Amino acid sequence: MCHLHIALQQVASLTCASPEDAGDLATQHPTAHSIMYEVLADQTMWAVCGRTAGVLTLEGGLRQSVTLDVMPLTGGFLPLPSVRLSKYIPADTKHAPRDGVRKLEYVGSASSVPRLEPFSPGQVYNFSKAQQVHVLPASNAAQSDLSLT
Repeated sequence: MCHLHIALQQVASLTCASPEDAGDLATQHPTAHSIMYEVLADQTMWAVCGRTAGVLTLEGGLRQSVTLDVMPLTGGFLPLPSVRLSKYIPADTKHAPRDGVRKLEYVGSASSVPRLEPFSPGQVYNFSKAQQVHVLPASNAAQSDLSLT
């Protein structure tokens, strides 16, 4: 077993009209975003123990981290499990009853269920995308019992 550390950090929040003032506004007005992570591992190479998906809240400049236990299933140079990130949009909670009477909402409406939206290309930087780890194969007891004559 070994640990897989996932670290997420919001670098900038681009909420402005032009790219020139994006850096200034992002540092002045950091916003919170909910991010869903999903660990996608090749099941012939890795066994992931524990929760492989979750939602984290990122605020400007703050760093969130998650640690999972993983176990390599084979030896050699293995690519690290990949992590898919999506924007997590929670269910709309603005429809609270004003008069104290609970009203039924249509369950299939878009406001009553959380949604996931993919990031645009270039919005997420994964610095470990092409990294591999060298896993040494387990020593075989049958090989160590060889006798030379």
